[in-house]
Amino acid sequence: MSAVSGPLLLAITQKKVHGASAVAAAICGVLTYLIIYVPKLEGSVYLCVAYGCVASIIVAFIANAFLAKGNSSKIVSLRS
Repeated sequence: MSAVSGPLLLAITQKKVHGASAVAAAICGVLTYLIIYVPKLEGSVYLCVAYGCVASIIVAFIANAFLAKGNSSKIVSLRS
């Protein structure tokens, strides 16, 4: 859940999505979850997933804003 929330929300709300922004968001969501859950910084698993979701969403939108401006071959047009 923490890995796919950012790319999924990005695909629903944006017309043009860069592939690297989805990958970066998924990696960031998983890393955030692991950084908080493994050393037991937070006791609740569900709250750790929520932190990962928020981080994934933020990274997805920021990365897409920077990467989707260019004319790259990795930009996917979801809607016309």
